[in-house]
Amino acid sequence: MSDGYRRQRQWYGDYGGSLLVTALTGQTTLLVGKPLYTIFVQRIHIHVTAAAAQTWDVQDSAGNSYIGPMDVSSHVTTVGSDVSIPTQDPIQAEYDYGPFGVALPVGTSLIFVPSGIGAKGIITWDAYQRQTGLVSISNFGGLQSSAGGGGTGQPGSAQQ
Repeated sequence: MSDGYRRQRQWYGDYGGSLLVTALTGQTTLLVGKPLYTIFVQRIHIHVTAAAAQTWDVQDSAGNSYIGPMDVSSHVTTVGSDVSIPTQDPIQAEYDYGPFGVALPVGTSLIFVPSGIGAKGIITWDAYQRQTGLVSISNFGGLQSSAGGGGTGQPGSAQQ
């Protein structure tokens, strides 16, 4: 792993992870977005261990696609000729967006979206999340003044 990838995740927080996709896995949220924060996806790895006639996609909650959709019907990795022993090597599909990653829209989540059920595999991702939205006083619900014991927060409203 290159230092640049790790450095971003160490500084902003590592939001990487993995999803074991079973034959019954449906749409699944991989990362939950937060208001005023942006998720930056650095890499997505796809390993299909049992193919089916369907597609897999990784999208943000606004509907933007980041990998495809990818046809998983022809992507299977096994050990030699024994299809009962799946392996993760070699990587079947890798989407590399560089150390700074691709930015999802502010506040959106990262979602796995299969077209159906039946395929099996593993999806892993490297990502970080950082604040990119502006914070204003209105985000905190206003100010309260305690000057003079019990004011309303308005100038000149403190009780005498």
